[in-house]
Amino acid sequence: MFEKFLEFGPDPNCPNGSLIINPPLHLALQFSHRKAADSLLRNGADPNLVFKGRTPLHVACYKRRDDLAELLLNFAKEVDQVIQIDALDKKGRTPLHWALLNGKKQTTEALLRRDANPNLADAEGLTPLHIICRKGKGHDLLEMFFKINVELDKPVQIEVEDKKGLTPLHYALLNYGCKKQIVQLLLRNAAKNRRLNLTFDQSGSTPLHIICLETNDDDNADLAKIFFEINDEFNQPWQVNAVDKKGRTALLCALSNDCSVQMAEVLLRNGVDPNLADAAGRTPLHQICRIYNQDLVEQFFEICDEIQLTVDINARDDKGNTPLHLLMQTSISSQKKQSNCC
Repeated sequence: MFEKFLEFGPDPNCPNGSLIINPPLHLALQFSHRKAADSLLRNGADPNLVFKGRTPLHVACYKRRDDLAELLLNFAKEVDQVIQIDALDKKGRTPLHWALLNGKKQTTEALLRRDANPNLADAEGLTPLHIICRKGKGHDLLEMFFKINVELDKPVQIEVEDKKGLTPLHYALLNYGCKKQIVQLLLRNAAKNRRLNLTFDQSGSTPLHIICLETNDDDNADLAKIFFEINDEFNQPWQVNAVDKKGRTALLCALSNDCSVQMAEVLLRNGVDPNLADAAGRTPLHQICRIYNQDLVEQFFEICDEIQLTVDINARDDKGNTPLHLLMQTSISSQKKQSNCC
């Protein structure tokens, strides 16, 4: 019936239609009517027609079906027609952005192989790589993304920042799903291209700060190890003593989060200064004594002795307190709480 109607010759682009009503091709794709979309294309529907900022390819990539985008791409190739693969919608997003937001691996590959730009940023400054890392739903998509762009000789901008000052690596670290594999892929691809750098976000935090501020300490100690292993493998310099806007090194961030001995050891053995103080004048030893972690105090000194690091035990914070002062204050406070509970 639909094909018969088109045989009467109506313009499938409805040039005189209302600006409120979707063009037929947009509607067919929106409701996943593949056969109708194919008929419209073969009867003159424009695969690049823009309606409310969206092309048919945008609409196809909103949907979770891979065959709709492939229909448009294959038709354009069949009739040798240029399709606007990097068209921007009102949010500044390309079809590739939407394919990734919907987790469509097959469509993503098809778009990249049809010359989609892997580095275009949307209105929020998010590139396709930001989106992959922000969603954090598996390293296989990221692996494919890098592989195809290497094949096509298209360098992926790994260190680019969005409007919040966050890189793809920041987003990968802020996510929990498949984090370790994604971080490894990002770091290795950055290191291979000699573009590895500890970029700061708006709070002054490097990716290493973010690792140390998270609560899943065993996993984060492993992530910190990965950072330093890749650093050694590719001979890349790390700003291990970089400070955030509170003057904290990664070690101070880890200690403020009541980190494990394992995390502290990873940082100390990889060059983090055990004496650098934060904006309040507190050193790592101040922080350890403030949280009253006896095991960590003992291990801290043992590790520093083993790797021949001198710890300033008499350093004073802005209030004139040494680590011993804080240890005594915390001990007295703890005893008072225990007495009140009895």
